[in-house]
Amino acid sequence: MQRYIEWGDRQFPNDKVRKVVSDGRGEFVNSKMNQWYRKKGIEFLPNPPHSSHLNPCERAHQTLTHMMKTMMSAAGLPPSLAIHALKMSVYIRNRTYHQAIKDVPYRLMKVKKPNLHRIKKFGSIVYVYKPVGPLRRKLDDNCRLVFLVGLLEGHAGYEVYFPVEHVVQHVEHAHINKDIVYKDRYSDGYTSTVANWMTAVESGTDVDQSSDAADDTDESDCADMEVVDDPPPARAADQNDPELQDYEDLKRC
Repeated sequence: MQRYIEWGDRQFPNDKVRKVVSDGRGEFVNSKMNQWYRKKGIEFLPNPPHSSHLNPCERAHQTLTHMMKTMMSAAGLPPSLAIHALKMSVYIRNRTYHQAIKDVPYRLMKVKKPNLHRIKKFGSIVYVYKPVGPLRRKLDDNCRLVFLVGLLEGHAGYEVYFPVEHVVQHVEHAHINKDIVYKDRYSDGYTSTVANWMTAVESGTDVDQSSDAADDTDESDCADMEVVDDPPPARAADQNDPELQDYEDLKRC
């Protein structure tokens, strides 16, 4: 809280924090905090015991927790990335309408409309360009498959999760496909390959490669999927045929 108030006073010098409302717990009620309140000129207002409903932050915490759990369940990411889902929930919540204040928090603080174009589906697959260098061999792919886990306030790019290395990094250039999430790639029974993904992206169709569906498919359903050889190109029957182009620079054997 101290860091947030210091940040707010620096970023918005005309709108300083004047009051702090708390449930009276020890982290905000002690001699050190009381001295800090007096130094900053902040009025501290503790709520009575067993009256958490009077704390305006209680409902916000519950809303953010539900958003975080929904994102994690829909994406299927490891539990260790829950903190990134919580940060993205805060990012989205600050850019949506609040009934209590009758406005959008971001617009009240920045005095401008928020840019919602950067908000993408949490856990979506991301194609990150792999630059040429010592870590990229000649025949390596030009991109890597990672997953979106967040955005940085005031920074371009996205935070992505590398499933092989189990690390989160900030990347600037990324192509996001919201139709595929982490659990689609790493859930049990998923047999789709990168080639199927690229086909689905180019055609805009949904690819379902689950093992159960494959077992129930009849051979008759695959009749239209047989590989058919391409027809031979049209050629002149005789070398003396006038339709055959005459290439004088070619040597005949």
